[in-house]
Amino acid sequence: PRDLYNQPVFSPDATKMAVIRPDLDKENNDLWIIDVATARRTQLTTSETREGTNSPAWSPDGKLVAYVALRKGFFGIYRRPADGTGAEELIYQGSFPITLTDWSHDGKYLSYFASDLTGGGLYALPIDGDRKPVEVLRNKWQNAGPRLSPDNHFMAFASNASGRNEIYVVPFDPKAAAGSAPTPTQISSEGGTGMTFWRKD
Repeated sequence: PRDLYNQPVFSPDATKMAVIRPDLDKENNDLWIIDVATARRTQLTTSETREGTNSPAWSPDGKLVAYVALRKGFFGIYRRPADGTGAEELIYQGSFPITLTDWSHDGKYLSYFASDLTGGGLYALPIDGDRKPVEVLRNKWQNAGPRLSPDNHFMAFASNASGRNEIYVVPFDPKAAAGSAPTPTQISSEGGTGMTFWRKD
């Protein structure tokens, strides 16, 4: 399709693509699913004026899509079946901008980051239970793009802690005491920008 789309993310089997489509007239944007083979489009969200949807992430089985949406002045993480059936489900609501980056391989966590004037935080949101976000790391730097390793033991992310963007890995323990600060390990040496990805092993 020749419409304007951004933030494309392939489904796990690469047969579909989640994209964000802006509507300049309505001053909003919405989540669409595009079938790669047929270009058939399915609209998953319907935003009001000056509302929006962003940062889609697929469930490991490709049946659901999670995303961030601004609804009535609040940012929330939602999910909905990728085929457009059923209503969207609010998983977590906050009062600050959120960027969703990944759905863990075992389906248990959504990872996201949020920044403000005091710095940046990395979070893992449990899908089940009380759905209380786990703060993996927070400091005065700008941290972005968190992704959990396939075994959920580590989180990779980008940070400007060294004075320029580099890639780091930090241990992930959802049962760690609140306020404990794991030590990140820098793994890039000549700068690192953009999203990180883990190999399946």
